Amino acid sequence: MMTSKWRTECLFFALGVTGLTPGNGTAQVSAAVRVHKASAATAGDLAFEVVSIRLSDPQSSRHDLKITADGYHVLGLPLLRQIANAYSPQIGTTVPLAADRVKGYPAWVATENYDIEAKISESDQAEWQRPQTRAAMLRAMLRQMFAERCHLKAHREVKQGAVYSLVIGRNGPKLKESDPNEVHPAGTSLPGGGFLVTDAKGTTVYDATISSFLALVTSVGSGLRPIEDDTGLTGRYDFTDTGSGSADSTQDGKDGTVASDPQPTFSSYLKKFGLELVPSTGPVETLVIDHIERPSAN
Repeated sequence: MMTSKWRTECLFFALGVTGLTPGNGTAQVSAAVRVHKASAATAGDLAFEVVSIRLSDPQSSRHDLKITADGYHVLGLPLLRQIANAYSPQIGTTVPLAADRVKGYPAWVATENYDIEAKISESDQAEWQRPQTRAAMLRAMLRQMFAERCHLKAHREVKQGAVYSLVIGRNGPKLKESDPNEVHPAGTSLPGGGFLVTDAKGTTVYDATISSFLALVTSVGSGLRPIEDDTGLTGRYDFTDTGSGSADSTQDGKDGTVASDPQPTFSSYLKKFGLELVPSTGPVETLVIDHIERPSAN
């Protein structure tokens, strides 16, 4: 079963699932793509209407992250993972940028905890309520927030590297397709669609795509190879007990895995759904921080 901290991190990374197809932009493998501080070709001038960023109470052990009906709430979390989510990969993967793919930042970005309260404008309310558009809106608004309040400037570097391809196993998928007429327990809605339910029986993700599920279960651990969704599955599924397959790359694996791979338990966990990880080579994107300052005063 997932811990509270694990759930918070997983939920956060699930927000940034992109719809990119593996292989897009491969010609840019050796290029460094400059990122303007407020760039987003399809995002226009999206920005939070009101933003408050404050250092967290050092005596508090509370941590929280919520996408609310009218904005974004963070309590006691560092900026690093939020920056990673704001700059989802532009090529080669459907899984959000991992925090360990962000480089060049000062230590405080990963160690200092902040509280953030951000509200959207009334004119953005209608689109914000749509799961299909909320994830992209959030990323654009976070980029704008970091540009304005932290003077963040960054660029992307893309190189060929070790990746994993998620494919269907030899005996076919073993997935439970979501039933739109089935009544589920109340849970936490995911901006990209689907929702998470955690109770005494374990953790279940309902009505999720493969990419959303993959983003959720791979969001913990460092040094993991990027994972591309090559299953070709386009449906929505229910996944039970997602915490039991948490990824951890801190130890050497067995059966051909190495320290930079998910542990064998994670691969075994995927196999129960009829899915397999195949080592491959592909574009690996890194976000390099050129400049960042502590958030300006409210």
